[in-house]
Amino acid sequence: MSTKTALTLPLWATVFTVAGLLILCGLGTWQLQRLSWKNELVAQLDTVYRQPPGAGHAAAIQALYHSGQPPFFGRVTAEGTYDHSRAMLVGPRTQDGRTGYHLITPLTITGATLLVNRGWVTEKPMTEATGQVTVTGLLREPEKPNMFVPPNDPAKNAWYSTDITQMTQGLSAPLPVILYAESEEPDTDAISFHTTRPALRNNHKHYAFFWFSMAGVLVIVYALRFLRR
Repeated sequence: MSTKTALTLPLWATVFTVAGLLILCGLGTWQLQRLSWKNELVAQLDTVYRQPPGAGHAAAIQALYHSGQPPFFGRVTAEGTYDHSRAMLVGPRTQDGRTGYHLITPLTITGATLLVNRGWVTEKPMTEATGQVTVTGLLREPEKPNMFVPPNDPAKNAWYSTDITQMTQGLSAPLPVILYAESEEPDTDAISFHTTRPALRNNHKHYAFFWFSMAGVLVIVYALRFLRR
């Protein structure tokens, strides 16, 4: 007569396997949440770029800011004059393998001041054209710096990240968003590269598949090692 042997599972191997499964499945779920968030941002950008640029006066920009959803608020065409004496270089930033900076310059428009990210430069322009300019671009919040970016030093005009509050100290009626310039009229040779539509990387589906696959592999390894009789 044959007797069945009771299945005894190893305690610590089981504990570590369950813990590993929880971590891997948690990472996979987090990536699915990130995928949903990124898809919403892509859809938001698609909506913004399907529409022609709107008016870029102070009231219109305030309306876009208060009615829109961050980080993108719409595209506008603004007219005003640059305050080149308050221009700031934020960086370092790389472009085509070269190191440079983003040039942030206050634009005085009717009733307010708007910070403009004019694009990428290797250094602050020595001379700039003066007078009325027309700037078309995307209104958005600045990118949030990570933990490795050093703090700004406004006293030394040393900028490593874009901080609207710090950068607008002393400016008249500053607006709470930044205009990322796609074009300027009259155009200038001072800017090497104007900004373009943000390219949002969206690999979260692949990352989710990877973490859930690792969870499946862990289950298979555990089964082959401890559940075979």
